[in-house]
Order: sequence, then structure tokens, then C-alpha cells
Amino acid sequence: MVSKHIYHNLLKRRKWIQAAFAFFILFPSNATAEEKLRAIACNFEPYYGESMKNQGPVSEITCRAFQAIGYAVDIKFVPWARALLEAEQGDHDVIVGLWYSTERAKWIAFSDVVLENELGFYKKKGDPIIFTDYAALKAQRTKIGIVRGYVNPEGFDEAQMVVEMVKDDILNMRKLAYDRIQLVMIDKQVGAYMVRTHMPNYINSIEWLVTLQKQPMLTGIVKNSKTDWQKRLADFNKGLGMIKQNGTLEKILKEHGF
Repeated sequence: MVSKHIYHNLLKRRKWIQAAFAFFILFPSNATAEEKLRAIACNFEPYYGESMKNQGPVSEITCRAFQAIGYAVDIKFVPWARALLEAEQGDHDVIVGLWYSTERAKWIAFSDVVLENELGFYKKKGDPIIFTDYAALKAQRTKIGIVRGYVNPEGFDEAQMVVEMVKDDILNMRKLAYDRIQLVMIDKQVGAYMVRTHMPNYINSIEWLVTLQKQPMLTGIVKNSKTDWQKRLADFNKGLGMIKQNGTLEKILKEHGF
């Protein structure tokens, strides 16, 4: 026979196991409760890109901020115009790294600031272009390369200058190198990275002309994805604040050379 002492111990152990089992049903761990988010982005190196380490610093920051709250993130990379179209249709939950516009705000909820972009013009060295204002560029019929779907600095679109629109930044930088356009509207870090990585023979031929605007880079939570976007926005901002406070965000930027 089992002694009373052993019996009571077995009974206590059984009750403990039952209580523990009930706890894990009611309060599952993050490992089993992770909600998967569908994110979309374009290749916008050195900020984010499909072939970069951890898909670039902004992708890594986005994922780590969501992970801090219990989400898993899968990022799909496509051209920018397609990324916006698919997200607006509700095919994705998150857009990685974008700028605010009133038009986008109709279907995107914008996060707190992730980092800051510096927008302006690159030109060929030796080209005598001096920037005074948009009107002067328009009067001189200066050809400016821009990317389809990007948000340009305030006043740029209204000035109705001579522009050539392409699908990505590297094509614009190559057109500038080959003298097919005179200016490229681009982020300063992106332009420098493109030349250094893809066009090293032109490092001494292309230079920064002027900074037009500093623009905060944000994460977009898609309102059209038929989910609780308000909660996801609040969760992301909370996670972003956590990784800023504990030094993770700064560490990520340093590891990527920022």
C-alpha cells in the first residue's frame, strides 16, 4: 500500500500540474502566441534591402520593435510603387520605412519616428548648376530624376519642373553618371551608398549639391488589412520605445555603419 505521506505528496503534485496546465492555457508564452505580421518594403539601401544583413537597419529595427511586444514579422521586397499598391489593397499589415503624406494617411497609420532622412540633389562634378530655388531650375529646364511613388520635399511637385520618373534610385544615379539627367532627387545616404556599392568608378564624379529637407522615416501600419490596426500601432510604438531605451536601436544603427 502507498503510505499516507506519499499519497498526500502525489495528490499535491497532481494539483500543481493541473494548476500549471490551466495557467499555460490561459496565459500562453510569447513563443506560442506570436502573431505573424505581413510586411512589405522596397530595396532602399542602406536603410533596408533584401540582400543586406538582417535586411538592413530599418527592417531590423521594425522587426525588433514588434518582437519586443510578441509579434513575428515576415518582410516581402518589391518595387516601391507595387509595395504601395499591394498595401493599399490590404494585402499587407505593415510598410517598412516610409515618409508621411496626407494622401497616404487616408489608409496608413504612421508610427513614431524611427530615424531621419536628408533629402536633396546630387549632381555631376563640374556641372555649373547652383541651386537658388525651384523656379530657377524650371526656367533653365534642368532635368531632374525622381522615383515613382516617393514623397518629394515640400513645394517640389507644385513647381512643375522637368522631371524623369523611374522605378528605383540606382537607375537615377546611373542616368546622372551617363549625363542623361542633370540632378537626382534622393536621400543623401542612399545616393552615397549607391555610388560606393554599385558605381565605384564614379565616386569622384558625383557630388551632393544641396539639402532641401530633413524627413522623418516612419513605419506604416496598414488600415485596410482588416485587422486591429490601432492596437498594432500602439504596440509598435511601445516596442520602439523599449528598444530605444535599452540601447538596441542605437546598437543596430552602429552595426550597419550609421
